[in-house]
Amino acid sequence: SAMKCDNCSGTTSSASPIFVDGDGGSVSGVSTYCIDGKTCTLTYRHPPCLLVQTSNIRYSDGYVALYVDSGDGYVLASDPGRKYGRNEVVVDQCFADLRGVRVTNTNRDGWIGEIKGSIDGKATYSALACDDCGSPTSSASPIVVDGDNTAPSSVSTYCIDGTNGNACTLTFGPFCVLAQTSNIRYSDGYVAIYVDSGDGYVLVSDPGRKYAKNQVVVDRCYTNLLSVKVANTNSDAWAGDIQVSKDYGATYSAMKCDNCGGTTSSASPIFVDGDNTAPSSVSTYCIDGTNGNACTLPFGPLCVLAQTSGMTHSDGYVGVYVDSGNGYVLVSDPSRKYEKNQVVVDRCYTNLLSVKVVNTNRNAWIGDIQVSK
Repeated sequence: SAMKCDNCSGTTSSASPIFVDGDGGSVSGVSTYCIDGKTCTLTYRHPPCLLVQTSNIRYSDGYVALYVDSGDGYVLASDPGRKYGRNEVVVDQCFADLRGVRVTNTNRDGWIGEIKGSIDGKATYSALACDDCGSPTSSASPIVVDGDNTAPSSVSTYCIDGTNGNACTLTFGPFCVLAQTSNIRYSDGYVAIYVDSGDGYVLVSDPGRKYAKNQVVVDRCYTNLLSVKVANTNSDAWAGDIQVSKDYGATYSAMKCDNCGGTTSSASPIFVDGDNTAPSSVSTYCIDGTNGNACTLPFGPLCVLAQTSGMTHSDGYVGVYVDSGNGYVLVSDPSRKYEKNQVVVDRCYTNLLSVKVVNTNRNAWIGDIQVSK
């Protein structure tokens, strides 16, 4: 899909196509342009921002200890000894990475508030999800955090019993994995699901648990997502749907299996078994788990493709810089005249924040800058 330009001129922001020039002006047929030697930014993902604020409902003011993991482990980000008032902001901060948030309260004066995240420069926010709250819902907007062991009646997501050391983990990210047992006959069974969000595969299901029909096995979001792996060492097979979302869980699509058996690759549904017998009811299957077989459902990485257009006068000069988490790095040759239809950049990254383009030459470049996953 086309990248969007944050600070370009023209009537559109789509970078497919985009006109990049050292001079002023524009060109017919292109409505997005970066001119006068200006450096323009095409943002894929802004650094994640966290907003934690006390609610305005009755008895919402209270105490909360909030820890943030931005890549180096959990660090305290609130004042556990301070009673936060109604509507008071507890945390409003952006991070290079946001891997998780942990909350607890050792005080019997509970806190109610909203814990939300943003990746579009604080333009919009989405609620974080609680992995282990043990409450009817997982949305942390709102959430009750209390030292008592009494579940509240007014809010359906809660983290309680903090006086006995209980703490809850909240995750945030645009990429969400949803694995759910099907409702078809014999779908209930065992499955081990591993997720690689950038640091290798981590087990996120319970391989020793028999998941019932329609039961959710995994429902987690990540700031980065590379792939999912499934296996089953039990002869009691599991059948279900493994889907992925790129928009915080608003919409989902089936993941694809790289090395599964069957006539299709869609993991919605997928059959996972320890035996070596292919099912007749599901056309994508991962079997023979008792002999160590596991199947991979890739999702990443993120790929940037910049290519010169084929239109008149599109050949020219362009500097393309990519920020994959460690600052901008030049990935094109600004002194090279790129010909029509020539590929300027075709690279993939495990993480992608933004792209910058500039041209200090009076020979303009026109092309398409796209990102795919």
